[in-house]
Amino acid sequence: MFRRAFKKGFSLMEVVVSVLIITIVTATAITFITSAHKRDQSNLHGIEISVICQNAIDCYDYSSSAEEFLTLIQKTDADFTGFFDGETLQGAILQKKTFKVTVLCAYGTGASLSIAATDSDGKVIYTLTKGGVK
Repeated sequence: MFRRAFKKGFSLMEVVVSVLIITIVTATAITFITSAHKRDQSNLHGIEISVICQNAIDCYDYSSSAEEFLTLIQKTDADFTGFFDGETLQGAILQKKTFKVTVLCAYGTGASLSIAATDSDGKVIYTLTKGGVK
């Protein structure tokens, strides 16, 4: 009599379809993960800039001279460096990989504080100007 042969394994078409489905799902997942990571990084930079700017405001409020301001702001982030106009401290700069924060401060009659944060392309992200006699 006739023996019926049993089929073992998968056909080539079944394997190709399975691999195609896995590839599509993986590519979609990678796209979502990458975009979420970029969005999270952007949010983290915004939070970091906000904290740095608030620290600069607090340092300005609690200092009575530009030198004291530089000392205080360097305690909040050691990467701050002061820049001078001749003998007088004009402010501080914090340079990170993806952004830069520049703080200009003046004391005495024309007391004021100006903060500008720019991204790596030079686009202004945040600005603040605060005036008042110190």
